[in-house]
Amino acid sequence: MVADACRSPQTMTLNQNRPKDEFLRQLPLPEGAELSHLCYETRQKSGEKDFFNASLRYLLVKGWDTFEKTGQTTKAEDLHPAVFKAAMLMKEESFAGDLTTLCQKAGLSSSHLSRLFHRQTGQTLTDYRNQQCLERFQNIVYENSQKSILEAALEAGFGSYAQFYRVFRKKFQFSPKQYKKETSRLP
Repeated sequence: MVADACRSPQTMTLNQNRPKDEFLRQLPLPEGAELSHLCYETRQKSGEKDFFNASLRYLLVKGWDTFEKTGQTTKAEDLHPAVFKAAMLMKEESFAGDLTTLCQKAGLSSSHLSRLFHRQTGQTLTDYRNQQCLERFQNIVYENSQKSILEAALEAGFGSYAQFYRVFRKKFQFSPKQYKKETSRLP
């Protein structure tokens, strides 16, 4: 699969038996979350061999491209523990707290955590939280097309339909209704 998928000069390193470089990088949160979502979608289709194999090829090339664009080798220890904890809390489906609760659980004041989170991840706390909620919404709609858009948005962690709609339109440039309609057509 690697030999078949990695033919370009940019991906040739993946074909080498023992490349000489160090290949551990911490991906920025948005790109890492996108790859995580693609992995989730691929896992959902693991019973469909052709789709699954094509998805694995895409993930391999997309992951490598993301790795290459990151450009900087970092270690997970470089991330402040409070930033890591805040990111993990926002990623959890069970977390529905506000910024004050999040900061208390992370152990920093809201202004300090906000600045530190933005400096280390390149995203604001709000943008990261919205991204996590959007991913949960997409997974909920994909798994249960019978749920209304409002039910899925609230279950995903949005506080209101208005907030969800604003975030969704900003990210995708089309309405949640259009998204649900298109998603329901998928096999």
